[in-house]
Amino acid sequence: MKKLVCILLSAALVVSIGLSGCSSDGDNATPNEVVAVAYAAQGGLFDTSFVHTAEVEVSEEDWQDLKDNPQDLTSYAVKVSIDGNPSQNALLSVTERTTLSRAVSSYTDRYSFVVDFTGAEDGAPFQELDSLSLNDVISDATYMKEYLSYMIMREMGVSAPMASYTTLAVNGEDIGLYVAVENVRDSFLIRTNGGSGGALYQPDSGNTILSMAQRNQDVETQPQTEPEQFPTDENGDPVPPENAQFPTDENGDPVPPEGGQIPTDENGEPIPPGMQPPMGGPGQMSNQVGELSVVKESQEPTEIAANPRTPIGMNPPLSDEDCAGADLVYIDDSPDSYKAIFDNEESEVTDEDRSRLIAAIKALSDGKDIEKSWNIDQVIRFFVAHNFVLNYDSYTGTTLRNYYLYEQDGAVTIFPLNYNLAFCGFQAGADTTEELNKAIDTPLNGATEEERPLWNVIFSNEEYLKSYHGYYEKLLSEFFESGKCEEEITRVAEMIGPYMEEKDETDEVATGFDDAVEALKLFCEKRAQSIRKQLKGELGSTSGSQTHDDMVDASDVNIAAMGVFGDFMMGGPAAPAAPGAGAFSQLYATEEE
Repeated sequence: MKKLVCILLSAALVVSIGLSGCSSDGDNATPNEVVAVAYAAQGGLFDTSFVHTAEVEVSEEDWQDLKDNPQDLTSYAVKVSIDGNPSQNALLSVTERTTLSRAVSSYTDRYSFVVDFTGAEDGAPFQELDSLSLNDVISDATYMKEYLSYMIMREMGVSAPMASYTTLAVNGEDIGLYVAVENVRDSFLIRTNGGSGGALYQPDSGNTILSMAQRNQDVETQPQTEPEQFPTDENGDPVPPENAQFPTDENGDPVPPEGGQIPTDENGEPIPPGMQPPMGGPGQMSNQVGELSVVKESQEPTEIAANPRTPIGMNPPLSDEDCAGADLVYIDDSPDSYKAIFDNEESEVTDEDRSRLIAAIKALSDGKDIEKSWNIDQVIRFFVAHNFVLNYDSYTGTTLRNYYLYEQDGAVTIFPLNYNLAFCGFQAGADTTEELNKAIDTPLNGATEEERPLWNVIFSNEEYLKSYHGYYEKLLSEFFESGKCEEEITRVAEMIGPYMEEKDETDEVATGFDDAVEALKLFCEKRAQSIRKQLKGELGSTSGSQTHDDMVDASDVNIAAMGVFGDFMMGGPAAPAAPGAGAFSQLYATEEE
């Protein structure tokens, strides 16, 4: 269990109203920021007007061990200097993100890192910051998805991490350009909430993408899947797993799942779920959605219940045990029933804290006393920004992770986390026009409103939904339609562009950067146009009320150019590292921790 490190505020911390941070125009502060901190000030680490420099000194033995065993997540004692400031003691570790397994298998020793300034012996906060992430920008050819998502969050008044750009050098060796992100720890809570006395949780259902490293290992050590590996009858014909068949219509004909299609064999006969050999070799999940799907890890098939609602390419849905509270559905009053929350406590938590959070979850299901237990205005603002950027690697998707819950003084709110797969990065191969016109009032993907009660409480409450629409009006007019978003994308592209140009000409991250940036601009433009039409009633704001003819045509938006899930090389498209890698965006499984 991770714990917060308690840090002392220096005399320099000042409570203020309307505090300004720093960007190119000198105004990059969180609107609800309440405490001035050095790292948010002009010239500080999160001044976004220039690219920072981070230099790490670590013993060669430790650095080699990190490169050889990144998934051990070992913390190493290092010296860190940022922007030429004196070196100070810190701990360096590889970040435990889904992207780690892809980095491991993509022939690189470039990973995401956590720099813990206060955990080291004689460690101390850097510019009053206790913990920093250096994110490797995997699956993001724009280098801006996480940066821009947090900016949109802050525009909406959401307590969101600050972010900037920095180069990283280890023992004098240039590692590359990183996005520096303020971790949600004590310093973040002090800056945004005025103190860190509340209870912080990082819910995680444990539903993670099948390890790319494990998949590659399977490919190397096992033969490619052959039909005879499946159970066969006395005639040698494949035998479906028990109950593995498609639902049928009144004529007895197989009915495909919504959004999917029924695969057929060479004779045109439908193949039951679980009978298709996995794409690209062992270790991958059958590209089939129905009553049952099979994952082949080693030689033993693993059955995973599949949701007929979930389109091909999406995660299999989670069982109640998997969710274990991460969906915020009320189960009972026992903390043991919410392991996905309480096994991921990020602060010192008491039994009373747990009881208050369970009561808040129950309130969502009862629809009573919502405003007594939830900071509902912050929750509404969060969903406005979150639903704009279409990030399904989170609460509104099927993964049920990548968000924080924070309870302070009896009120719970939600903080954003990990937006490298925002802007449709999780929807490889989807219809672009339909995705960018996603109905703002039915934003869930692979789940019903009842299965996501924190969203449902907004959708089902006329007053909250009106507030939600009102905040969208504000976001569109002040950030997107004003040109502020496009100007920021252009500014950042010009600032980090030279670092792309310095890359080898064969690096597809560098060669695709300009196209990725233009795609990101066009995405924001078309998404804003669609939401404007929804607010004006010219396009339905629920999926059932939309017609394709009313949608904003987004067919010219190249989502793949921005980087999508499965583009496991740093920042965007790359040649497959293993058989079937090009189809990795469609492969999902539950991976044991």
